[in-house]
Amino acid sequence: MGPNEWLNNYDMDAMMYLFREKISLRRWKPNRVAFMNCMFSNQIITAYGKFDGNKRGYKVDNNLLEYGRGELPYHGSTCSVWSVDVDRLYIPICVNQIHWISMCVNLVNRTVEVFDCGGKKNNRAVEAFAVLIPRIAKAVQSSDKKKDFNVKQYTVSYVPMRALNKSGNYYGAYSLRFIECHLLGLDFSLVNDENIQEARHKIAFDLWEAANDEALQYRMSTFKPPKRAPEKTTPRAFQAEKYIEAEYKEVLGDPLFAQVMAIFVHKLKYSGRVIHSFVCKQLLTAKRHELCTQIISAYGKFDGNRRGYKLDNTMLEYGRGELPYHGSTGSVWSFDVDRLYIPAFVNQNHWISMCANLVNRTVEVFDCGGRKNNRSVEASTILIPRIVKAVQSSDKKKDFNVKQYTVSYVPMRGLNTSGNDCGAYSLKFIECHLLGLDFSLVNDENIQEARHKIAYDLWEAANDEVLQYRMSTFKPRRKPSNSFEFIIVVFDIFQFIILIYTLLLLL
Repeated sequence: MGPNEWLNNYDMDAMMYLFREKISLRRWKPNRVAFMNCMFSNQIITAYGKFDGNKRGYKVDNNLLEYGRGELPYHGSTCSVWSVDVDRLYIPICVNQIHWISMCVNLVNRTVEVFDCGGKKNNRAVEAFAVLIPRIAKAVQSSDKKKDFNVKQYTVSYVPMRALNKSGNYYGAYSLRFIECHLLGLDFSLVNDENIQEARHKIAFDLWEAANDEALQYRMSTFKPPKRAPEKTTPRAFQAEKYIEAEYKEVLGDPLFAQVMAIFVHKLKYSGRVIHSFVCKQLLTAKRHELCTQIISAYGKFDGNRRGYKLDNTMLEYGRGELPYHGSTGSVWSFDVDRLYIPAFVNQNHWISMCANLVNRTVEVFDCGGRKNNRSVEASTILIPRIVKAVQSSDKKKDFNVKQYTVSYVPMRGLNTSGNDCGAYSLKFIECHLLGLDFSLVNDENIQEARHKIAYDLWEAANDEVLQYRMSTFKPRRKPSNSFEFIIVVFDIFQFIILIYTLLLLL
């Protein structure tokens, strides 16, 4: 949780879990409340699209009913039924994948109060909850009580907010603190731009404190996921043992990674998602030097001033092979390098990857969802040729033009039906393309084994003497522009290890 980094889904989920447990352990006085996670918000918004297209024939998905019965979220689940045991729902929402808000849904008063530090009206996103939650509340009632419930849309109100979050970095912190204020009956004015940085520090401290809380450690260590309908496929642990038997046994013999694998084998989904999120973050090198993020950010500037736009020095460092720092080669694009492989995190919720061919002037996009991510991809097709030209020697620049590269999407069908494996697919597609292998070798039947192989590769790298030596003797190529930048670069390297250690305390 860097000083200028937005809170992500797993940050918000961790705090909502903590709120849930504080109520369950009676550390907070309010009762008859439920705290939803980000997955619930995403599912509601997705379900509303289906509802809007077929209002009469729409049926509530079983996953949403599990929330209504208190079976989800798994960790801290209460089995408290909405409108029977629960009167209020607190929900975090990431609007358009760029802006956190939160809300309180009152099942008794049939109202939705929205807390948005930006003072905006997010009508479409909020409407999904106002429309679908009364349907879920009715569907989870006993048959003799259903007649007492109607599905009329709830009334929406926005809590007035003025002149907050001027920096634009604290939507997530504000959303969490507004939930806490509303729940405990505190005035929202207690949280403002003068103390929001301290509020973020308090969130970090609360999570650290929870990791060392004996009661929470015990509850996590004794957690057992609820029994679900048996799966048709062979259990995943045995599939891994079947396809990569030697590697699997080797990992299980490691004192650290055996515990990490246990998280997956025993289906501790909350912890598994946290680990998955941090594994995905390792695709990026340093928070100030993420090529894809830099490209997309720079494209916004370029689009607003095409004639006057000048490339940032950071992107030129990529073009000269000076970045990423770790494993930097000093290889200049189009002089020493013909192809670039790039992972991209689209809308902060979906991994794709691409190959930019600097010789053929093409960009091939690998998206397991088969989507067209035009805006994100366009940024690369327009700015990469500019970077290529800018890093050439003065006598060679005239041979290069900045015409936009041609885009093509590799056809994908019926992949990632679970919705959880886009990161694994993106990495394996890069590997297949690089080695000239057919993409059909990676599919939903073996993607879990592919994920295990990624875990094994990382474990193997951690024990590789050559890599250990290269990392131990690593020195940044240039002096960071400030102390924060150096801290962030070093912090990312060890972030995943620290997370695993923290989770082991919880297990």
